[in-house]
Amino acid sequence: GRPLSDIASIFHHEGHEGHEGHEGEEGEEGEEGETSLFVLFVLFVVNSMPTSPDGGPKVFSPLG
Repeated sequence: GRPLSDIASIFHHEGHEGHEGHEGEEGEEGEEGETSLFVLFVLFVVNSMPTSPDGGPKVFSPLG
């Protein structure tokens, strides 16, 4: 995984780009920025979850 500060800077960068998209004529660019922010957040949560012995995320493990 990446260091927390590295992830935070990516979040900030993506979010800022999305905000600029909203202010500019291309409103859709802003929406894309929000989407990548959401995807990064999901990936971050999945990466920080404890893993089961087989290496998969615990939440998806059949044994629970």
